[in-house]
Amino acid sequence: MKILTTALFMLVLGTTAYADGSTPQLATLDDGVRIICRNEPSSKLVAITVLVQAGSEQENLTDAGIGSMVADALLMGTTNQDSDAIAESIGDIGGNVKAIWEPDVT
Repeated sequence: MKILTTALFMLVLGTTAYADGSTPQLATLDDGVRIICRNEPSSKLVAITVLVQAGSEQENLTDAGIGSMVADALLMGTTNQDSDAIAESIGDIGGNVKAIWEPDVT
């Protein structure tokens, strides 16, 4: 919920401060999660990227694969909505969501 609240705040900030959408807004939460928002005025959409430092470079033998599991778990759903309901809600407003596990971030 904290990530969503921060992303929505950045959306409002980004659309009022940078009407042309050319300047991405970056926020770093206390736990190190980074959120990047960019207004896309030509399509009336907003691109939101959430970066979690959980990549293979941060893993060792005892927690190998945890980043991949986090990437998969992010889209599994919540206690209130399953993954299909979340994807449908996002799709209904013209968006999409995906999780990618990279060597340095998820």
